[in-house]
Amino acid sequence: MADKKKETEKSNFKNMGNHTKNWSDFVMYYPILNHPLKSEKDIFKRKYISLLEKYAKKYETQIPIKAKLQFICESLYGRKITIEKSLNDYSQNIESDVLKIRFTFIPFRFYSYRYIFLFDCLLLFAVSDKKKGMKISEEIKSHIHSYFHKKIDNLVTQLYEGKDNVETDTLITKEMIKSWNYARCYANTKNHDILFTGTMSAGKSTLINAIMGWAVT
Repeated sequence: MADKKKETEKSNFKNMGNHTKNWSDFVMYYPILNHPLKSEKDIFKRKYISLLEKYAKKYETQIPIKAKLQFICESLYGRKITIEKSLNDYSQNIESDVLKIRFTFIPFRFYSYRYIFLFDCLLLFAVSDKKKGMKISEEIKSHIHSYFHKKIDNLVTQLYEGKDNVETDTLITKEMIKSWNYARCYANTKNHDILFTGTMSAGKSTLINAIMGWAVT
């Protein structure tokens, strides 16, 4: 009975390894930055995370979605939080609400979070996959006026070409660009140093076995 259970676990580990097309899929990296949405109201943050979750379910197939969204949540709220049930109705208006042009009176200015949203999607789901990044950008473009499409295209090109600067009205900071370039460099490096930590019986060996695709320990 024990041998049968062990063989089943070994088979499961192997299947999980086979689903992994690229080791960089395990880069669940989002730096704790001074995110431009940090000062927004909680309801808007929930909508933003909900839209990220919608894109994650469509474009992220390798890594548990909740694990990646936890990083962006910590950046938005500036602390560790528990991801609660998000707005899962995904109405047609959620894209227009998150991606629309906004304005403030003091100081008076027009701005949009669409470029930040694109950046977050690329960093979380397509840091090493330009083809997937292009698909994400095309979907975002389908929800905004064609006048802004060229700017979206330019941003995608600049990011994947490793440019150090982007247009300032995108709200993407130099710190964010630096983090993007670092993540790209890490994802494209063949050799990685990885440290697993945890309390006794927390599941470290199970995680390592799952990543490797066979029972190492």
